[in-house]
Amino acid sequence: MISRTRTMILDAIAPNHFYLRISKHLRRTSSYLNQKSCVPCEGKAKPLDKEATNLYLKQLEPSWRLRENQTLFRQVKVQKFMEGLELFEKIGSMAEQEGHHPDLHLTGYSNVTIEYYTHAIGGLSENDFICAAKVDQIIKQSNLK
Repeated sequence: MISRTRTMILDAIAPNHFYLRISKHLRRTSSYLNQKSCVPCEGKAKPLDKEATNLYLKQLEPSWRLRENQTLFRQVKVQKFMEGLELFEKIGSMAEQEGHHPDLHLTGYSNVTIEYYTHAIGGLSENDFICAAKVDQIIKQSNLK
């Protein structure tokens, strides 16, 4: 366990008034987000602002990107078509468990794209980043890049 004096916590308030706590120790890993579970979005929730989005993004693998600051996506190359379908199944299972589903695309038999966007609030939420961190874990366990 990291001592309190050695842990620096950065607090940022997102527009939906959730507090985002990211320790210096966890900033470049997804382990902090892997420990969380998705919560249903309420009607009054607002999308994360740019600052909060960038703080969350730093916790994911570097291959995650933002499209128009509203969609979080990652591309993965698989060797065989069936590997792509197996990856879809693993991500789909996690998505069902979390109650938060990505858009999944398989093109050219070996190019997988995973996209997150919270439609209920019209932008990105913490749930998108929680699931993205869990996708990182699935990809790592599947020995993919």
